[in-house]
Amino acid sequence: MIQILDKYEFRSYRRADGCFLDADNEVVCTGCPEGHTGKHCDECQDGFKKDSENICKKEENTDVENSVQLRKLRKLRKLLRRSLKN
Repeated sequence: MIQILDKYEFRSYRRADGCFLDADNEVVCTGCPEGHTGKHCDECQDGFKKDSENICKKEENTDVENSVQLRKLRKLRKLLRRSLKN
């Protein structure tokens, strides 16, 4: 059974259109605004960077490609650490 969560129950997921508990009782959000991604809309898409308010804004510098590659490497490292723990 999938439980739909009230938007006020999970204020940390305020950027999403809606969140629900999946079959594993994990919160999953849908309808992330532009620039946001991830299960909780708390990560930035490629070409976006968090500002001081943790909002993902489009990167405007000339070094965007390097930043995107670095972010991908960090995500891969994070996934590798998780897989090694299990």
